[in-house]
Amino acid sequence: MPRSCACCASPVPSDSASRTARRWRAIRRRRASRSPADVGETGRAPDSCRSRGHDPPMPGPRIHVAQFVAADLSRVWTALTTSAGVGSWWWSHWAGVDVRFDAVVGDDYSIAAPQQGIHLVGRFEAVEPESRLVLTWRWRDAERSDPEERVEIRLTPSTERPGTEVTVQHSGPWTSDAPGELNLQGWTFTLGQLARTLA
Repeated sequence: MPRSCACCASPVPSDSASRTARRWRAIRRRRASRSPADVGETGRAPDSCRSRGHDPPMPGPRIHVAQFVAADLSRVWTALTTSAGVGSWWWSHWAGVDVRFDAVVGDDYSIAAPQQGIHLVGRFEAVEPESRLVLTWRWRDAERSDPEERVEIRLTPSTERPGTEVTVQHSGPWTSDAPGELNLQGWTFTLGQLARTLA
């Protein structure tokens, strides 16, 4: 039976999941081959900004993705901020995904798909219940760790129909269009998984 592509919702042959994982790793290798001077700052907020309690602007190039979810704020928030919730939909087209994701400011998280060789890690920077989640984002494997990126997720009640609007802004120290395009495709597909799971 065909399954969905990791980057879009279209049906694809079952062996394409491994091709998708290889494509992700290839893009990450190209990004990692650049020197720190090429990629610029890691995207961490200035200490002076944090010490004042300000939420710094998202640095560098960014992408924006919006998804309607036919569920109330409470259900969507739980699905986005707990290990059990995230584990029910994130990369659900792959087997053996390990999710450690409980949103507490300052805590680390980890989402790994060992069979695909994909590992995502980061730290929670802001947690505003049923409203906003900010986290750092870094791809990691046995050979390298990519530069740190930043993700902001906002939830708002839909004004047009019962449900919740989920918006994601993802920024990074990207020096080409490829990482942003990859993240745009990935978030579009992944948020689609969230919407289908909670429908």
